[in-house]
Amino acid sequence: MNDDDHSHEQNTAKYVPTTLQNPSLVVNSMLTAFAQSLLPSSTDQQQFLADLQAAATLVNKQKISSTSDNNKSIELNCHVKPSHTDNEDVVPQITQAKRRATHNAVERRRRDRINQHIQELSKIIPDCSNYVKNQSKTVVLEKTIAYVHELRTQNLALVKQTVDAGIILHENNLLRERIRAVEQENGVLKSLLTKQNLLNGSESSLS
Repeated sequence: MNDDDHSHEQNTAKYVPTTLQNPSLVVNSMLTAFAQSLLPSSTDQQQFLADLQAAATLVNKQKISSTSDNNKSIELNCHVKPSHTDNEDVVPQITQAKRRATHNAVERRRRDRINQHIQELSKIIPDCSNYVKNQSKTVVLEKTIAYVHELRTQNLALVKQTVDAGIILHENNLLRERIRAVEQENGVLKSLLTKQNLLNGSESSLS
């Protein structure tokens, strides 16, 4: 083995680190040892080592910058997520307010229809002709119920009278037919009596 090979092995053994906790340092040390074994002069060797160290420093800075950018991006995402959550909280509130407004509008229309119908009932019911808006709705409904019961009673009476009238008409028709039959019988009897009288009169004249 020549002196150069021996020097190369010594330099390599000198710069190989004993720990692998930092891979960048291991790479830098190996490159440094390899460069020292290849460069012929000490001046060029120092210049080459300086260039290698500058390149390694630049690589480390780029890694640190990339890590910092990733951390900033994660922080920005963390800040944006609460804003998205706030928007999600606002949407149900808007929906709930819209639903409440729709419900109130429906209830308002329902009350208006009820008031309108009660006002119309007050115009129909005789005792509620002087109805005003502030009048008790219960009174109007009670009088309406009483009036409906009264009309129902009158209707039942009219139905009964109609049935009775129908029965009477039927009986009258039967009586008319009976009268016609009796009149016909009377006519027959009169004709028989007339013939009998004529016969009796002719017999008396002959005798």
